[in-house]
Amino acid sequence: MAASILHADRWHAGQALMKSADPAGWATLAAEVNLVEPNHAALTACREAAEKTKKEQHCVIAVPVL
Repeated sequence: MAASILHADRWHAGQALMKSADPAGWATLAAEVNLVEPNHAALTACREAAEKTKKEQHCVIAVPVL
């Protein structure tokens, strides 16, 4: 329904709804995406190690300058 009203695909309509419903939450989510995306490989390896060992893992990631 939102996609039809906003004349957008469902993905972008959902983003618009989240942003308008909770601007601070949306800003936090956007910042987290900027942290996770460049570290995808390291986080995946760390998650796989945690699953394999059944123990918490500590991982090294790069924090980008924004």
